[in-house]
Amino acid sequence: MLYIIVPIYNVEKYLKECLDSIQNQTYKNFSAILINDGSTDSSKSIAEEYTKKDNRFYLINQENSGIGYARNKGIEYVLNNMNVEQSGGGIYDYIGFVDSDDVVSISYFENLIYCLEQNRTKMVKTKNVYKFYDEKYDKNIFSYVSINKRGFIKDLSKNLSYKTEPWRCVISMDLMEILRFPNVRNGEDVAFGICANALVKKVAFCKTARYFYRSRKGSLSNQINNLDINRNFTTNDFYGFKFIYEFFKRYNLLDKYTIPIDMIRPNFKYLINNEGYFVALKELIFSFNLTQIELNSNPAFKIILDSNNAKEYYYKTMNFKEWYKNNFRIKFNKREKTIKLFGKILFQSKYNKNNKWI
Repeated sequence: MLYIIVPIYNVEKYLKECLDSIQNQTYKNFSAILINDGSTDSSKSIAEEYTKKDNRFYLINQENSGIGYARNKGIEYVLNNMNVEQSGGGIYDYIGFVDSDDVVSISYFENLIYCLEQNRTKMVKTKNVYKFYDEKYDKNIFSYVSINKRGFIKDLSKNLSYKTEPWRCVISMDLMEILRFPNVRNGEDVAFGICANALVKKVAFCKTARYFYRSRKGSLSNQINNLDINRNFTTNDFYGFKFIYEFFKRYNLLDKYTIPIDMIRPNFKYLINNEGYFVALKELIFSFNLTQIELNSNPAFKIILDSNNAKEYYYKTMNFKEWYKNNFRIKFNKREKTIKLFGKILFQSKYNKNNKWI
């Protein structure tokens, strides 16, 4: 049995398209758990229509609490109210996720579960994500059907932050007994995905299951990507990372894996413009009271503790791509002409509003 969790918040324009794609799945043995997260538009009434005409759809209403809390509510509902059998018992039960403004191909879950069971692992992720833009797409793309294929296994022990989005996953029920999302407004998917990758280690990947990801104005992901570098940070910025640390500590994973620092390493401009960020980060890492073995497994923590300022921290943890971008740049287009070698700008000219090169 597959349980599909769909968090819903003010998506009246897209919800029917999403739920239709779930209802029409070639994999019929599912229940869809719809979590209305305090929507103020007609999303609730749209969801109610599906619960009335299809007994596989269930609706839970709650006050607006964020997508992480909504997904957790769905997980708890499945574990406490549905007739769940853990995968070790011979009857396979799984949980999958779909965001309410996205669409899945009609063979999406059939492809994923086939790949999961063929590879005898506890989590499968799709590699086939199709990004489309609001108001600029052909609806015929959603009729995409593919045959079942075995896919492949990938060891994520060295790259726990790889493909962390929950909407690309189907996960066995025994893992979902302990996996949860942090109750934060952003970054909850990354924290959840890193914890899941650490528990599973070897993940099945399916190339045939197609997930249609909608890019639209006003979506949470676009708001996060466009954050002002001058905004003031709060301690809530660290909550997702602290959630990962506590999870690793609880399940004795700290000395086995390196926790990715993506969530606590914003871009250079943000670090420089918010000196308090690094000070608070250093205090947080110090409060963990890490053992030497844990520090050896997580060298970035030691770098944070040993660094005197944000700039030093950034350069010590810089990867090759960032190093290259900071030191070399040759760019010639209609708006900019730049030559930068070994960190020094040898030539730069930009096209201004008066249509002149300066």
